Amino acid sequence: MPMQAGVNARLRDTLGSPYHAAFVSLLVGTLALAAVALFDGAPLPRSLPRVPWWAWTGGFVGAYVVTNGIVAAPRIGALAFSALLVTGQLVMVLALDHFGWIDFREVPVTPARALGVLFLAVGVYLVLPRAS
Repeated sequence: MPMQAGVNARLRDTLGSPYHAAFVSLLVGTLALAAVALFDGAPLPRSLPRVPWWAWTGGFVGAYVVTNGIVAAPRIGALAFSALLVTGQLVMVLALDHFGWIDFREVPVTPARALGVLFLAVGVYLVLPRAS
């Protein structure tokens, strides 16, 4: 992820816009996946109308993550960006697991799991760049 953010930030510098850079990045990814899907031998999906509404939001989330990486990573550095990304994901995972949202198996938050995420948050604080 930090490498992707750095490459995309360079693309932003060249194109002049984080949104244009995110669009180009995701377009290249879409074309690559289209080629793989075309040749993987699986039949074309016929169940698209039965997909739950929330399952369509993954593309928006991906675009949000890519765009934020383009903007944030060069400002705060690869280490802080990665630490924030992983810790944010794990905080969300606690909720996803605990409540069994979006088809995840319910796994209650335990003191040990919460403490582990708290330690990661402390680690984020320690690696964030400081004004000198």
